[in-house]
Amino acid sequence: MNLRFFIFKRISLLFLLIHVSLFTRLRYGKGGTAAILGGCFVLESLVDCALIFWITSPSLGILALLAEIVIVQVGALLASEYRDMRAIFTSVSAAVYVLPGDFLCQLLPAGIDHRVLLGLLIQISVHLLILLGMVKISRKAWLSELQFKDTNWFLLSVIPVMCYLIMYSLCEPDTVAMTPREGNALSVFLLLILAGTSNLVMMILLSWKTRSMEKDRDAVMLKVCVEGMQKNIQGLQEKNEELLRIRHDRKHYSQMVLSLMDEGKYQEAREAVCRLVQSNAAVRPQLFCENAAANAVLSVYAQRAEDAHVQFDCKADIPAPEHIDEYELATVLANLLDNALRASSEVPETDNRVIKINIRPVKGMLVLQIKNSYRGEIRISPESGLPESSRGEGHGLGMLSAKVFVQKYDGSYSCSMESGMFAIQIMVKM
Repeated sequence: MNLRFFIFKRISLLFLLIHVSLFTRLRYGKGGTAAILGGCFVLESLVDCALIFWITSPSLGILALLAEIVIVQVGALLASEYRDMRAIFTSVSAAVYVLPGDFLCQLLPAGIDHRVLLGLLIQISVHLLILLGMVKISRKAWLSELQFKDTNWFLLSVIPVMCYLIMYSLCEPDTVAMTPREGNALSVFLLLILAGTSNLVMMILLSWKTRSMEKDRDAVMLKVCVEGMQKNIQGLQEKNEELLRIRHDRKHYSQMVLSLMDEGKYQEAREAVCRLVQSNAAVRPQLFCENAAANAVLSVYAQRAEDAHVQFDCKADIPAPEHIDEYELATVLANLLDNALRASSEVPETDNRVIKINIRPVKGMLVLQIKNSYRGEIRISPESGLPESSRGEGHGLGMLSAKVFVQKYDGSYSCSMESGMFAIQIMVKM
């Protein structure tokens, strides 16, 4: 009897750990994940062995059950890329999804014979069908939802935990397998259905919420991109006017050089040509980084900062990103620099007008930090953690685009003010 229970619980545990590995983003490769979850399987088996074959004290039995819970939760935290409540939510949900197989254990005959082999086959089939169904129906949405750290995963974890506790309150306390008390079999069966359905409905609702958020986020990014395009068109118009002016001036300059040479004033002609070469070098585009989109933005704002008598200090190392759209990154960078330039230009003393940019990769993350001088008072919104625009409705999209960008790529941002300098830092996975 005890051996039968032990074997059945190994199967349940195996499918629980497989569920955990399939329904979370893994921190390590297949080898590392297998080592972590394999270690959990061995430790759980040792505790179960003691619980089933040797432990007779109820208090020790409770401690053994708590140890099993801790082992699974720690294993999920170690294996998951998300070492927070998202990993806990996945592991407790997995514990609920293996309960139907445990429930069937008490319906099977005792003893070690051909009927038990049939029972093993039934249990494996039930677990496999449930797992395949979950993978087919909700795995994609599940993994997508886990990207959002701001979701209240602690509160969501209460649902499977309560289902688990209610389930065992309906079962005999001194049995290892799920043996319902007399008259509770139907209640346990319906609760199993309710647990699976509630989690499935919850993930569907979260998926709908995510799609709605993505639409709002795309609308914000579209508006920001349109504004960015308008600014770029304005910049191109300014550059075109400047090129027309240079072309016009060069025509007269060339005529002047030819006149000087006709008059035999070769030294003056040489000096005029040197001044022309120097002026051409002055309008040569700067190279701040290898990323073309970001470098174009930095070049434009470097020129605008120079025109506004703002010191522009830039250190940028932006490798080719794998997980983020480089044009979205360039759009966010342009909006943040536009805010920085506007704020620093309002500082009365030109010597105190400063913009400092530092963009670099750090341990697989892209860290973007912009500091700028400012005048007056900056109010930080307690809801968003970002500065509130003082220019009224319709403004503040630059900071909002930064927040949307960070949320999309599961990053983080922070703002600070010190000694007349405002700083914003963004970190996103490359």
